[in-house]
Amino acid sequence: MKKIYLLILILISATLTFSQSADHKNGIKYFEAGLYDSAIIAFTNVLKVNSNSKVVKVTKLNIEAAKKCSTKLKQADADFNSHFYAKAIDLYYGILKENPNDKHVTRQIEKCNSILKKDTHIKSSNNKIIFPAAGGMENLTITT
Repeated sequence: MKKIYLLILILISATLTFSQSADHKNGIKYFEAGLYDSAIIAFTNVLKVNSNSKVVKVTKLNIEAAKKCSTKLKQADADFNSHFYAKAIDLYYGILKENPNDKHVTRQIEKCNSILKKDTHIKSSNNKIIFPAAGGMENLTITT
């Protein structure tokens, strides 16, 4: 009977270790893919089953990095959608410092730069000269 209890205890322990390991690996995978909210959930699951101080410390750092990137990404995407491209670029580069593998962020920077390059043309009509503003700000119009 004691052997059965011991076997059950070993199986439970192995399951918890495997679960923690899988959650940690998934957290890293999600983070590298730019899925920061999913990474936060996976890393939080690691904390639920582990009391090892070193694992807890590293996992908390992972959660903080994922939260920082998630916040910056939401703001950068909002700035991009509002045509504030220069502000979005700054935030996107902040994310790349934490996660240089984020392909979405890299594509968004390329889109911003492309849009900003296109918007540098001065337009004129009968009695107006229009200077397009960078980063989604309002154009400067001079009426003559």
